[in-house]
Amino acid sequence: MVMRRIAVVGVLWSLVLGGCSQQNDKELKTVKSRYEKVTKDYQGCQDRIVQLQDRSVKLESALKKIRAQPCELELDPVTLEVKARPNAVVHSGARPASGPPLNLAKVKTKVRSVRPTLKTCYEEAAKRDKVLGSKAQKVTLKFTIYNSGKVGNIRVLPYVGGGFVPCVKRALGSWKFEKFGGYPKSFMQRIQLTPK
Repeated sequence: MVMRRIAVVGVLWSLVLGGCSQQNDKELKTVKSRYEKVTKDYQGCQDRIVQLQDRSVKLESALKKIRAQPCELELDPVTLEVKARPNAVVHSGARPASGPPLNLAKVKTKVRSVRPTLKTCYEEAAKRDKVLGSKAQKVTLKFTIYNSGKVGNIRVLPYVGGGFVPCVKRALGSWKFEKFGGYPKSFMQRIQLTPK
């Protein structure tokens, strides 16, 4: 678009110069100043494009560095998600249990309260497994609360050695919630394990 304008201005300039002898100097100066302004604006746009390209490269580089660094949350949950149980998983003849719904606020409170225990589990496991104690890693804790209020199907993915998983299973396996209606609820808790 800018190049077309410059070309049009160039053509007009040549026409103006051709009829220069018939026009006064004032009109010639006006056209000349407009041409210089368009040329200056075009150069300014080109400089701005280069600046933006340089900034884009710097921002992409900074973003790569940030993504490469592990999250510094020590055993703090990143998310707590409830997964709806798809109808395809329900066995034929199975009906949802009757009763009030599961109190999600109590589940979140319970998950927050287990952080010190998870930290202790991790520290003890890191003492037994030197590799575990030498690098940070993200794990996902999954568990299911059944309608009876008991917690089961406790998993840590990917598997963490040094006795971490059995310790977590003992901690969560002791939880007890009130009975609730509907289907069992599955939860997922993301955790960052950071060695000291």
